Amino acid sequence: MKQTKRVFRPNVQRIRVLQPNGSIKRQWVSVKALKAGLVTKA
Repeated sequence: MKQTKRVFRPNVQRIRVLQPNGSIKRQWVSVKALKAGLVTKA
């Protein structure tokens, strides 16, 4: 039987992130980082 190698990819979404200096920037962020509170949504 032939099997293909499974690839695990992170769940990333493009959201507006509040930077430490107060500016807002669009970034690709993993949902895992969002749930952990590592980034602040704007």
